[in-house]
Amino acid sequence: MTGQSKTLLLHPVRRRIIRRLHRDFKPHTVAELRSDLSLNSDQIRYHGDVLADRKLVKRFEGPDGLLIESRVADDPSVISILISTHAEDQGTIPPTRG
Repeated sequence: MTGQSKTLLLHPVRRRIIRRLHRDFKPHTVAELRSDLSLNSDQIRYHGDVLADRKLVKRFEGPDGLLIESRVADDPSVISILISTHAEDQGTIPPTRG
């Protein structure tokens, strides 16, 4: 993963989307992600688009609508970022600045 792609994961919503996709390693619809993450469809679509533009996720149409699938499930740098930010994203520690 490039440095530019890593900066995309500075945003907690993008990390939450990737983390959810990695939970069961299968594609999810925008509606499923919206429900699971308590976000609105516009947020899922916007951040999904940003992630797709950098090829961290793949978007495609399925029978139930737009599906989003992780393309970085086996990337050690992504896994490291998700692990190191998990508590921050859960609201148990203050966010880091930098």
